Amino acid sequence: MLKQFKDKNQKIRLVLLFFLLIVVGLLFYQKLFIFSVIMVFSALLQYTTHRQDIKINLGHVFFLGLITVSQIGLVYGILLIVFAEFLPKAMVGDMEARTIFSLPLSIVMMVLFSSLKDYSFTLVGILLVIINYTLLYFFSKISRDPMPEKLLEIGLPFLLNIIYILSASEPIISIVGRVISA
Repeated sequence: MLKQFKDKNQKIRLVLLFFLLIVVGLLFYQKLFIFSVIMVFSALLQYTTHRQDIKINLGHVFFLGLITVSQIGLVYGILLIVFAEFLPKAMVGDMEARTIFSLPLSIVMMVLFSSLKDYSFTLVGILLVIINYTLLYFFSKISRDPMPEKLLEIGLPFLLNIIYILSASEPIISIVGRVISA
């Protein structure tokens, strides 16, 4: 009975410590906190989708990278691309030639977006999505990837990124902007 009481106490302490860290993060380190939440969410989703037998790219990391660059900064956007896109792929052993090509390409797209972030997020975001996934498609064609793989790894994220930008960018930018400016 005493052991169960100690176990419950320890769990309660861990939960309270977790909430204390969240409150401190929100109060004093808003940018780092928001970046960490976005990165952990993105990395877990990326790891989960690439761990399956049929690897599906949801394209969320590119979109969230654009959001991060626009609201938090270029360095954070590049770190998000590296740690949430490529680290999970490396952990599951999904490092292909296209993956190696897409890392510098995504970083270039983030730098380009950073220099154009004063313009319409929607317009610049869609333009960069088109450029990014068109170049990935041509590289995939050169490396002779099979068509089903091209559709799941390039076509699907292309369409999803367009949808993300058109439907979710404004609310997410608004929420992140409010949290960071608080």
